[in-house]
Amino acid sequence: MKRAKKPQLSNENIEQMFRWIRQSISLMYANHRHPVPMTALIFAYMETFGKALGETLTQGKVRKFIEEFMHSLCDALKKEGLGLSSNVILNNQGYTIEKVLGDFYRNGLVHQFWMKKGSALFENKQHYNPRIKAPIKYVWIKQKNSQKQFIGINIDFLVPDFLNAINEYQNRIMNNKKEKQNFSKAILE
Repeated sequence: MKRAKKPQLSNENIEQMFRWIRQSISLMYANHRHPVPMTALIFAYMETFGKALGETLTQGKVRKFIEEFMHSLCDALKKEGLGLSSNVILNNQGYTIEKVLGDFYRNGLVHQFWMKKGSALFENKQHYNPRIKAPIKYVWIKQKNSQKQFIGINIDFLVPDFLNAINEYQNRIMNNKKEKQNFSKAILE
């Protein structure tokens, strides 16, 4: 008895999928009119790609993709003396950066259509709350007593980092049969 052939996306399908992702994110970013749904899409894509990379839990999926492909975010956290396992204060409680990104951003944006309370988005030109003067850097971390307080993510760093990350990820998929199978399985399930 022959084994059924596992369904797999063609190179053309993969190229088209990544082209549409890049175009969707780029169009929303170009006008800075849709930062919340754009960021929701970015985190949803991170989760899907993390699944293809072998992770099973939502936070783990986001973490896996960030660790492997979001180099600027990882560098920005390092500059703050943090990693994805580091604890920060948000809403006067301690959380890991992984929990903040996977839950407050990904789950908040996808399920509640807004970041969970305490997390924020900002941009270089104008913060969403004009009374607050946001720094021009990727992550906004403030020192609160002896602990670091997580304030938010700058979309002017997030978007280019994500677009570079998906280019790198697409290249890996296209040049590695096993990665292509894993990606196809994650997408087609």
